[in-house]
Amino acid sequence: LFTGIYFSAAFQQVFSGVFGLLDELTVLITVALMLMALASGQVAPGLRVMAIAILTAAVAFLAATLLVGYPARYGDGVTPVGMIFVLGGILNHMKLFLFTWLLLHLGQRGIFTVTRGYLGFLIGATLLGFVVNDLFQETFQQMFDLAGRERFGQVRVVGFHLSTVVGATLLSLLLVVKLQEGSTQGGIRSTIVTLITLAIAVYIFTISTTRSGFVLFLIGMVFVHASTARGVMLAMLGSFSVGLLMLAGAFDGLLQSDILLSSVEMMHGLLVEPNYRIPRSVIIFNAQQLAGDYFPFGVGVTYFASPYAENSPIYGMLGIANLHFVQNYNGVIDSNIGSILGEMGVFGIAVFAIILISIARYAFIAAGRRRLAFIMFLLVSVALNSLTSPVFFKGDWCIVYALLFHLAAFGDFLSRPSEIRDVEP
Repeated sequence: LFTGIYFSAAFQQVFSGVFGLLDELTVLITVALMLMALASGQVAPGLRVMAIAILTAAVAFLAATLLVGYPARYGDGVTPVGMIFVLGGILNHMKLFLFTWLLLHLGQRGIFTVTRGYLGFLIGATLLGFVVNDLFQETFQQMFDLAGRERFGQVRVVGFHLSTVVGATLLSLLLVVKLQEGSTQGGIRSTIVTLITLAIAVYIFTISTTRSGFVLFLIGMVFVHASTARGVMLAMLGSFSVGLLMLAGAFDGLLQSDILLSSVEMMHGLLVEPNYRIPRSVIIFNAQQLAGDYFPFGVGVTYFASPYAENSPIYGMLGIANLHFVQNYNGVIDSNIGSILGEMGVFGIAVFAIILISIARYAFIAAGRRRLAFIMFLLVSVALNSLTSPVFFKGDWCIVYALLFHLAAFGDFLSRPSEIRDVEP
């Protein structure tokens, strides 16, 4: 199921809507397994508290939506079917937490451990998608109906995720794991793993022209080598080298494009005033308005900038319903911060932060200080990616982060032999 969801964008494009239900099916299975585990009493104390917090938060979000959100304020009563729809939206928002909890529980019970082989499969398959797209662009575009997807004068290389940002950024996360693995091995093998990883990163970020994945990879390099001052200096030097290699190997279209200007415009649109050419800017600005108007619980789940909110009346109330990206619903759900802040308010941001920190804390307790830098990198990357991507409710993002938090807690191949110890119950 996880592998199907990871590549569901390509599968769904080829096999129509069959794979569109995988996310919902896997969420339901995960919730059922969580409830069964809690009922059996065979859950570690820390994970029991985490599971109760996740389920309690889901109920609180449902109550807030029905009692003080948009339906309550405007007398728009919610039917039983509507309640199920809202609950589905809430579970979809919490998908990352549900998947991560399940893998931590199975790892703690000794039932499941992510292996080098599976990690290598994900990296290899993701890389293969970019290579095939790069070598056979016309065929790839026809197969997956990608006509018109251009950026900075270039046809976009998107890979099997059918999204440059998603594919390149997920691959950057997986490559950081390989850097972590290489840093623990020492000797010539560590050097070889690091060089191969850097070569893949340079190739992917050059052909994809994505900023998110590149920045995330550089941050990961610093965190992986953060245990010593020498490591930090090497990481910074490596980051600078990767940047020079990317510029040297980039296509003419990238060098002559307005990529820098576009980045500045996007930051201005997020921090100063909304830029109506940039969906994220509009969504985050309006999310702040909704968070203030419906303080502290937000407008309610399924009402703003989420997969279930496409036909929400809120867009008309905000005066943005006629914007082309809202009408096409393309780019509206790109910012998870915007969707959570608008739908769940300040309360939702606080709850998500607490649960995320509790997951990181559990991984730290399980692994000890040897994995602290890697865990901190995961926290930072979730926070940064949530500004520009739907990391909490898009299946491929949720699966990768669930796997990485599991690796942070139980991935012995990320540690030197002398550091490996049994996990506390």
